[in-house]
Amino acid sequence: MDRRRAEDPEALDLLGARAHWLPPSTTGPLPASAIVEGLQAALVACRPGTVALPLGLFHDDHTTTHEAGLRVAQAVPSLQWLLYADALYRTLPGLVQARLDELATGGWRTAPLPAGSGRHLALKQRAVACYASQLRALATARPDGVADAFELEQYWCLAR
Repeated sequence: MDRRRAEDPEALDLLGARAHWLPPSTTGPLPASAIVEGLQAALVACRPGTVALPLGLFHDDHTTTHEAGLRVAQAVPSLQWLLYADALYRTLPGLVQARLDELATGGWRTAPLPAGSGRHLALKQRAVACYASQLRALATARPDGVADAFELEQYWCLAR
């Protein structure tokens, strides 16, 4: 995690973004309640107009973040909330549609957004390339993992 944080400044600078890290847990993965608190604090500190959350398709950290984000989205509906399909896991058959169906069953509406342009893809690829430690991990996780990390995300608007 320390290595990824050291890689953040270059990628964030390319994107014109800034980090708002949650405090690390000393007892294992952060529970959803800690992520809710951290996300609420980030909203106060950063005052964004839009927040993007992972669909939480497979990895426990992504799923917990997704669940916590939905709790905050329900509490703060005045912001524009987006969902994105998690790299690597979005290629697994049926996972994206299953999550979208689950959201609909839970009373959430999702609407797909148009794909980004070539300019967006080039910028994303430059930012992803900043994360050498993550790219090494992705290369060992799945043969196509690195390639998928360099592809554009699919986004959906999220509303109650």
